[in-house]
Amino acid sequence: MATVLLTKINIGNEEFLQALVRDITEQKMSEEKLKKAAAEMKKNLAVSERANKLMVGRELEMIKLKKEINELKRLSK
Repeated sequence: MATVLLTKINIGNEEFLQALVRDITEQKMSEEKLKKAAAEMKKNLAVSERANKLMVGRELEMIKLKKEINELKRLSK
């Protein structure tokens, strides 16, 4: 891959065209690697968030059950 920059130059009564060609292969490959890494991080974050919600939900359920058990113990006395 390459980028091409064309520049018109006037010198006296003559016009010239200067062309600058840059190889951007490595830059494009790096950009693609970054995109893939960002997508993988986003996926991992979503998995972590889901696991966190499940753990928090389970913990809240345990707290609720402990309260119910304690209430039953109190009532049975």
